[in-house]
Amino acid sequence: MALSEQGEFNIIRQMHRVLGAASADVYLGIGDDAAVLNVKPEHQILLTADALVEGVHFNRSYTPLDALGWKSLAASISDIAAMGGRPEAAIVSLAVDDTWSIDDITMLYTGLKECALNYNCRIAGGDTTRSLSGAFINITLMGVVKTGLAVTRKGARSGDLIGLSGPIGSARCGLEILESSCIHEYPLSVEAFLKPVPSVDLGLWLAKELNVTSMIDISDGLSSELHHLCDASNTGCQIELANIPVTDEVKTWALSNNFDPVDIVMNSGEEYCLLFTCNADHAQIFKSSMPPKPIHFIGTMTDEVECRTVITPAGKQTLERSGWDHFTN
Repeated sequence: MALSEQGEFNIIRQMHRVLGAASADVYLGIGDDAAVLNVKPEHQILLTADALVEGVHFNRSYTPLDALGWKSLAASISDIAAMGGRPEAAIVSLAVDDTWSIDDITMLYTGLKECALNYNCRIAGGDTTRSLSGAFINITLMGVVKTGLAVTRKGARSGDLIGLSGPIGSARCGLEILESSCIHEYPLSVEAFLKPVPSVDLGLWLAKELNVTSMIDISDGLSSELHHLCDASNTGCQIELANIPVTDEVKTWALSNNFDPVDIVMNSGEEYCLLFTCNADHAQIFKSSMPPKPIHFIGTMTDEVECRTVITPAGKQTLERSGWDHFTN
């Protein structure tokens, strides 16, 4: 049945049926003018927002709607993870056109719910409206962090190690594969693009155990995020390409398609890995407390603010300020 035959309030009731009743953390959820949350003591609130626009951030021809729901929330959860916090509750604003059905809405919210349950987050409400062309999904997410433990982009110092929470390049590979319809050849990369996995537990560990000095998630590309950390901390950096983890699928795909491996590693966005800096002495913490997932040290912050380089097999190169930009890409 078309959405125009359902009406807005029937659509909201369907969302409520999918998501279920409010929890102890959400005193009042979907159905009123605003959500009411029980905020925890001795914590600071984190707020973030992300918008996904059809034709810019996703293509329905190769994106399952449950995966789109997951990814919509996961992108915001990753922002909270990059601050060393935990996600608590999300508000979802949705605009869809006449090509959507009630089953499409159900599938989208099924993915949202799956992601929310996986990260112990609640979807507490939102807004639904009609679009004249394409869909628009906006997530506003509230998280919490223990007072004094929030990690920002600013704080890195010369001599700090640069760390990365996992292999990168998979999302770029996955997108290229989906657009070429060869999804069975690179299943892990396709999964990495469609259903990214935010590193919430690792972000908490890095903030508390490793006492990281700065942190950011890689949504716009490694090169772009490195420049963000350097700009905020007034430092330079030097990284080694050989130390950056890459999966075998990405290596095979890049080789078979004659892609520059430096470009793949530096400019793949939507990875949602954590990029962080820490005092070199603090890295010894691994001897007594292992992180929730492997991390990799890829370089060092320097005091030469204008000198930002990457060491490759071809020699030292300038770290170009590239990656994703919504208005130039």
